[in-house]
Amino acid sequence: MKRKSAPAVLTAKELAKLMRVHPLTVARLARQGRIKGAFRMGGVWRFPTREVLEWMKAGGDVRARLNSRRGKSVRRKVQTGGR
Repeated sequence: MKRKSAPAVLTAKELAKLMRVHPLTVARLARQGRIKGAFRMGGVWRFPTREVLEWMKAGGDVRARLNSRRGKSVRRKVQTGGR
């Protein structure tokens, strides 16, 4: 039985599954230049498996992963004076 090897290049959906985030989050991080080795081919984001796994092993852009979980709007409590 042959052992399946990892593909040379991952899609945004495959990387999102590894990172446990939404594929749109992966695309946004790639657009911002936060994912090492990301490139576009035919308008679709691609990620070299070896580089991405090394990037994740080294901690990746931890701040980017945390911020992506918070969403766009961060609610802040507004204090009213004296009420």
